[in-house]
Formats: sequence, C-alpha cells, structure tokens
Amino acid sequence: MRAKLDGQWWLWFKNLIADRIMQRDEHQLAAAFDGFLHNAEEPSTAEVLSLASSYVHCSFEGEAIMTVGKTVDFAEKGLSGIVSVMPFTCMPGTISHAILKKVRRDFNNIPFLNMVYDGDEQATTQIRLEAFMYQAHEYMNKAGQQAEPVTP
Repeated sequence: MRAKLDGQWWLWFKNLIADRIMQRDEHQLAAAFDGFLHNAEEPSTAEVLSLASSYVHCSFEGEAIMTVGKTVDFAEKGLSGIVSVMPFTCMPGTISHAILKKVRRDFNNIPFLNMVYDGDEQATTQIRLEAFMYQAHEYMNKAGQQAEPVTP
C-alpha cells in the first residue's frame, strides 16, 4: 500500500505478484485441512487493514496494525477467545496490546490473553492458559454457542 501511495508503481506491481504467489501457496496448503478447521479462510491484507481502520490509521505500518485487524477479524467470525503472543520488549506487540483493550471492550469483552516471551519458562503460563480457557468457554456458552468436543 505504501508503494502505491508513494507512486512507486514498479514496487507496487512486484508486491502484487508476490502476494498472488503467496495466496496460491496458502490455498494449496490450507486445502489439506478442508472440513477440519472452522473460520480458516484468511482475509486479504487490504481487508485486515480495513478491519483495523476504526482503531489505527491506515498510515500506521507494520505488525501492530495487522495484529489489530486480525483480532477484529477473529472477533467478527465469532471466536470465543483470542491469544496474542509476542516477544519481550516487542514494540509492535506493546502497541497492539494497548489498542486491543478497546477492541476487547467493543466486542463484548471477548476473552483475550496477551502472552509475552523472553526465552525463559514462566511459572504462571499454565495457570494463565487455564484461566483463559475457562473464560473462553464461559464466553462461548454466554453467546449461546455449543462447545464442540475436541478429538485427537
């Protein structure tokens, strides 16, 4: 998008071709999971940016705006909880985490877990995941959805 805004048409065209190739590869890989995964279809980059536009201006580039847009996508698709994983001191992750507090409120306080990793094992990880799973299950039940049994 930046290339188009800056009038760099060759770079825009190159990015368009690369995007088409990656979409083809993604569809080929995802085909193996047809019928097994719900809500597996990924929106385009433009759609993700559009979904994030209520929270972040489109000129804000990088991972943070994509994280916000994808979180909105998940919430709109009816997921019962969202986990965001980021490395310790990750600036885009820190920015998106701050913005996602508003996204969470806008989507009926959907359960959200922000996990930060620094390479060391954290003693509270399992407890946090268990609490998140409980919240997601309750959120799902409150929304009137039926829990699907998990089969290996």
